[in-house]
Amino acid sequence: MSLARHLQVMFAVAVLAAWAIAQGPNAGQPPAGDAAAPAAQPGDAPGDADAKSPLAIRQARVRQLVGDLRKKFDELAKSNAIEPEQRERIYAALAEAEKSGLESTIAEVVKSLNESEFTTAGKGQEKIVADIKVLIKILTEDKDERDEEMRRLEEQARQIRELIKEEKEQVRETNKVSEKDKTLNSLEAQIKAVEELIRREKEIVDRTAKARGAGIQQLGKVADEQRDVRGDTEKLAREVSGDGASSSAEPKPGGEGKPGEGKPGEGEAKPGEGEGKPGEGKPGGGKPGEGKPGEGSGKPGEGGEGGEGKPGEGGMGGEGGQSGGKSDSPTPDAPGQKPLEKAAEHQKTAEGNLGKGKGKAAEVDEQEAVAELERAKNELQKERDRIASLPPEAFENMAQKQDQTADKTGDLSKQMAKDAQAGGSQGGQGGEGGEGGESPPGQQKVQDAQKQMQQASGGLRRKEPKQASKKQEQAVRDLEQALDEIKKRLAQLRQEMQQERLAALEAHFRQMLEIQKPVTITTAAMDRIRLERQWRRPEIIAVGKLSQTERELSQMAQKGLDIIVEDGTSVVFPRVVEQLRDDLTSVANLIDAKTTGSYTQAMQREIEATLKELIEALEQAQRQNENSDQPPPSDSDPSEPPEPPLLPNSAELKLLKAAQLRVNRRTKSFDDIRPDGELEPVLREEVRRIAKQQDNVAEMTQAMVERN
Repeated sequence: MSLARHLQVMFAVAVLAAWAIAQGPNAGQPPAGDAAAPAAQPGDAPGDADAKSPLAIRQARVRQLVGDLRKKFDELAKSNAIEPEQRERIYAALAEAEKSGLESTIAEVVKSLNESEFTTAGKGQEKIVADIKVLIKILTEDKDERDEEMRRLEEQARQIRELIKEEKEQVRETNKVSEKDKTLNSLEAQIKAVEELIRREKEIVDRTAKARGAGIQQLGKVADEQRDVRGDTEKLAREVSGDGASSSAEPKPGGEGKPGEGKPGEGEAKPGEGEGKPGEGKPGGGKPGEGKPGEGSGKPGEGGEGGEGKPGEGGMGGEGGQSGGKSDSPTPDAPGQKPLEKAAEHQKTAEGNLGKGKGKAAEVDEQEAVAELERAKNELQKERDRIASLPPEAFENMAQKQDQTADKTGDLSKQMAKDAQAGGSQGGQGGEGGEGGESPPGQQKVQDAQKQMQQASGGLRRKEPKQASKKQEQAVRDLEQALDEIKKRLAQLRQEMQQERLAALEAHFRQMLEIQKPVTITTAAMDRIRLERQWRRPEIIAVGKLSQTERELSQMAQKGLDIIVEDGTSVVFPRVVEQLRDDLTSVANLIDAKTTGSYTQAMQREIEATLKELIEALEQAQRQNENSDQPPPSDSDPSEPPEPPLLPNSAELKLLKAAQLRVNRRTKSFDDIRPDGELEPVLREEVRRIAKQQDNVAEMTQAMVERN
């Protein structure tokens, strides 16, 4: 017998002993026939001699058993005969026993029993049972290594996202400083563009106030103007953030457009336009409007010398470090970006209200938009003043900040290797340099990022910001690749766990089906006997067992439902199982009421059909998982990629259709047996259940529509 099983058995004995006492009449009153208390024996647990009543003596023996177990656990924990994980569990159980005050609770119960305070004793006994069950769980519940690995990987992903955000901020700062004059020119252009937007938005506020009394048509004209201003606000927000066109000017041939000309955000340069060869721009050195982020003839994100353009060049220096594709890594907000985005949101709401003739509501949002534009202007002015007054030691300060990020990156790399070795995750013996095996997901790329950061720091100290920027952008790309590796591993682990969950649910419902089949047959046999003659005692007992079995099946359905609800990815599946549970309870009630006729039997056949449909859906999901490639990491939620649904849409749609057909058949079956006159309570309840099931089908349909 394994240690875990041995400990479980010992504790189970204690639980049963405490439970047996707790089941005494009136929460602990001595059952009839108990003998007088035997004298205390040597070796009894402390306090046993104080036990006077028979129940107190039995309770004291439980206390002795728990005390013996505590000593046994203490000896095991100190021995070398067990694994470290087992020792950790024992210490956790001992700490929990101490925290719960288990032995002192038993002593108090002994005292209460001696004093015939049975209500107090009963409450204490309930606490004893609950406390021991907690200890059993600590000692015997197996930890899934994949859960631990997933927890580690999710934490690593969180830290990498924070590092990416820090490094992108440093890329932005380095690019700004590397071409200080052009950065200042770009900021001046953006400030002028915001001032123009403020002027135009204020005019819309005035026009809205005048048009409010002139009817919806006049407000509609203002809505068109608001739409134009909103479009320009959104373009400027993208420019400020480094996403999209980086100028508000219409570019002249050769990319000579000046910032601020024309409406904000107008004109997007074509790929490769600008002075010289495509992509030859320096970090932050292109004039606003020279190309889109990532354009150039070289590799994405690599730029400066050699004709390889950086993403986001021009304007504010952009957001280097992107690897050409969509990334879910966080990008720090640029000065003025957030208030511009909020202003656009208010403008959009105002636009909608103007179109509906709601002038007063539109005016409120227009004024909010003006306020946000003022905030954007203020942030851009502060940034301009900060860049203009950078002290001589700015490069050293930037280098120190880069060193801090590099140190955090190095610490993460070491922790990743340590976690892999301790947890035995994929490539768990890789170590820092990957010696002894493949390094864990993302660890090598995190190491590479640290080296790039260290080189960037050196470049900043040498006052070579262009070279430092190249290294910083490469560090961002390395971190993003590390994040992708971790996301792929997380997706693989989730798929494995989902496959096991599907298999376990299939086995669970198969077991239920095998139990239900003979119950259905026996119910029909009992009904045939009832039609011939009155039930005798054997039939009454048999029918009672049928009802009990249906209730046990209802509890089994609830256990399956708990698993599905905990998974939380399905829409129809949990509701179908919930209906199955309720149907089983309903059948049990009907059998209790001696209603074993055609309607009850039809419901039992429907239960079997439902179980078969669930099994088929689970089989389909397992086949689909086995035949499909590993799901790609999702970019929809940076913090937690969504888990694929437990059942595919096709399987859930089949369950939805089957659920509606069951309601149809159940309605017809009820109508066939409906008696004349007033319905009995059990049948009235059936009508309510059928109506509820129809409502559930409607809700499931709506949920499927919303999910898809």
